[in-house]
Amino acid sequence: SGIAQVAADSGIKTTLIDVDVETARRAVEKIKKTLDDLVARGRWPQRRRDAAMANLSVTDDYSALKGMPLVIESVFEDLQLKQKILAKVQETNPHAIFASNTSTIPMAEISSACPRPEQVVGMHYFSPAPLMPLLEVIQGPKSSPAAVATAVSVGRAMGKTVILVGDGPGFYTSRTFASYVISGFRMAELGLTPWEVDRLALITGFPQGPMHVYGTAGGNVIYHASQFLVSRLPDRVKVPASLLKMFEAGFVGAGKPSFYLDDRKLVPNEDAAEFIIRSEGLPTPTPEEAQDMLLLGMVNEAFWCMSEGVLKDYYSMDLGAVLGIGFPDCWHGPARYVSLKGVKAVKQRLTELSDKFAMPGLRPAPEFDALVACGVDSSLI
Repeated sequence: SGIAQVAADSGIKTTLIDVDVETARRAVEKIKKTLDDLVARGRWPQRRRDAAMANLSVTDDYSALKGMPLVIESVFEDLQLKQKILAKVQETNPHAIFASNTSTIPMAEISSACPRPEQVVGMHYFSPAPLMPLLEVIQGPKSSPAAVATAVSVGRAMGKTVILVGDGPGFYTSRTFASYVISGFRMAELGLTPWEVDRLALITGFPQGPMHVYGTAGGNVIYHASQFLVSRLPDRVKVPASLLKMFEAGFVGAGKPSFYLDDRKLVPNEDAAEFIIRSEGLPTPTPEEAQDMLLLGMVNEAFWCMSEGVLKDYYSMDLGAVLGIGFPDCWHGPARYVSLKGVKAVKQRLTELSDKFAMPGLRPAPEFDALVACGVDSSLI
């Protein structure tokens, strides 16, 4: 409903389609309640609320999609379900651009069985969509220029800052964000308490610590996204044993137990400590090492995305990291961080930490070797 709210508020006629009309109506009621609250608090004028609501309609009939230029799919991360919806949309309206709001599944997989893969593109919004400024548009291997241009134009019409990325598991932002949470769990397994990990993350400049993120974003979401990345990037992504243990025990946050009894006041839930499985034979990171591991985990994953062609420029790298996934804005993004620290120094530090703490996610990306070979050590952006 957040995407529909943003579209309607931007003056776009928007139809919500769901399994039944009542479900779609509940989504509109949720939007109405949100907008009424904004008016009551003086954040929105009544006329803006009325104009947005007038742009919304609901249905459960796919024939209503005939003639619509763009369909944005936003169901949960289930490949077969997304493919089923895509098939129904293209059967009803073969000329529509189909945009999937997926956070992990490549366009190549979603469109693999459809008759018009050139009409398929990704539009990855960040939650909550009305507040988060970034939109990640994913160009699949067969996405047409017209499909990509439509997604970018609509995103900008919605007031979003748009970055265009290539296809691949987790694209840019999701896989880079996953590395942050995985690094947090790994450091807890190396001997830091989960709450010390979060404290060090806040000192480093992150808006939330990785263990806090696990609870607020939802351990279910983190677990399934991590498992998907493991299935596609098995040499580089490993799900920490502690994360798996917490998930299996139902310690997943989002209304269920997690690392904090109170997410706002950050009151620790000491019961969560029993799920941390200590890594034997490895040292505990110093505070300085822990801070570097949190930053460099994201930096390195961003540079892997450059190596693999998921990212096409350093400007998009930094915009996406700061606006979408909480990279400390004091560093202005991974590329700016590397520019300030030096390519050789960052590569050396990654190698040291990867070897010392057995973390494959810190193995330096090939992009660092390419930059060194070209004699580039700074001024990437």
